[in-house]
Amino acid sequence: MTIKFYILFICISHTNAQIMNITTKNIFYPSKINGKFWDKNALREYMQSVLEFQNRNKIPSSRILVGEFGGFRKQKGLDLYFKDLVSIYKENNWRYAFYALREDTWDGMDL
Repeated sequence: MTIKFYILFICISHTNAQIMNITTKNIFYPSKINGKFWDKNALREYMQSVLEFQNRNKIPSSRILVGEFGGFRKQKGLDLYFKDLVSIYKENNWRYAFYALREDTWDGMDL
């Protein structure tokens, strides 16, 4: 059996602001990021192509895996971002895996 993987890396400024040396004071969720307003509806819209692919190919929801999602833990609104993502995954009965990076030089994605 093949499991289809869908890895979510969106709102790159939100999830990787410190790595990219972007001032994080004005980046938060929900808000306009890189010219697009990101909220739960925008996240749902972003994932619509996965749902369409799933339905078109008759793939059971249990075979859709959001392989990674995470964020910079000090970013304003990250809790709501995660809540919105997880609620969309659950709406679609998709499996998901939270990404928590552990490294010596940067702790931004640690829990």
